Amino acid sequence: MRGEAVDESEEELRLQNPLPDFIDPITLEEVIRPAISPLGHVMGYESWIKCLDSEERKNICPITKTPLTRKDLVLLTHANISEYQDKIV
Repeated sequence: MRGEAVDESEEELRLQNPLPDFIDPITLEEVIRPAISPLGHVMGYESWIKCLDSEERKNICPITKTPLTRKDLVLLTHANISEYQDKIV
């Protein structure tokens, strides 16, 4: 039963994903919960959090090496993708 709940949750996240087939530059896997930085870089939200919480580079963007916090990220959804589509690098 528990596995089914996880599968349903993952499927629900996939349906909510406005960027299907977008590949995370860190994990090289499909992004499920895309988030965009102020400079237009997109990764999975979980990848962003792992990078920003890293002890050696806390709150530093793994791509630009500039300061970045969780608050700076925007989760991309079907409702806001049109606002951010042209900002994606």
